[in-house]
Amino acid sequence: MPDRLRSLFEGLASLRDRYAITDVAMESLFVGSRLRALSIGEARGAAIVAVVGTDTVFREYGPSQVKESITGYGKAAKRQVQEMVRLVLGLQEIPKPDDAADALAVALCHMRQLQLSDLLVAAGMARP
Repeated sequence: MPDRLRSLFEGLASLRDRYAITDVAMESLFVGSRLRALSIGEARGAAIVAVVGTDTVFREYGPSQVKESITGYGKAAKRQVQEMVRLVLGLQEIPKPDDAADALAVALCHMRQLQLSDLLVAAGMARP
């Protein structure tokens, strides 16, 4: 496990160094088994530490928040979310593997939340 976490950390840190990352968004952790939650939590921690710097915005979104942002329905099926990601991004096919479509859905959700925040600030309903 330490070798896998180190590999994950180094790969993501390399991407951080190559690109000017300003935002990092993840889906909040929700798993059924405790053991699986621990290993996923360790990987998430390594990923967060690898890419989030002092000038980086980090946000987490719950599964229903992502689904609602993408499809308009917080209990949408995975296939519906994947199809909306395809349509919104103008892709010929649903991204593969499924994790890629999930990551794009989280990114689109984050983008929409940023746009909403900007609108609220512009309307004087929120602070910058």
